Amino acid sequence: GEKVDYAFGDRLTEEGTYLITVEDAYGNKNSFTIVIDKTVAFDMNVADGDITNDPVTIAPGEKKTIVVTRNGEAYDYKAGEAITEEGTYRAIIADA
Repeated sequence: GEKVDYAFGDRLTEEGTYLITVEDAYGNKNSFTIVIDKTVAFDMNVADGDITNDPVTIAPGEKKTIVVTRNGEAYDYKAGEAITEEGTYRAIIADA
């Protein structure tokens, strides 16, 4: 991968996988890997802002928290269920 300059105390904020190697004055080394994942993977059978008469399903691609409202009110939704009732829905999907 690409080498990134880093000084102790700097924050890593860019999405990606980082291999961090720490070396002391005596040449002792230890390495570890961290992953910064800012992407929420999910599938939905309707696009943002679309109108449909078909059931809508939100299928998470990883562990997620899904909060759904219907006509501005809380809506009890479980991932993978079909939404079939008429209304205006808003879904907020976040890594769990």
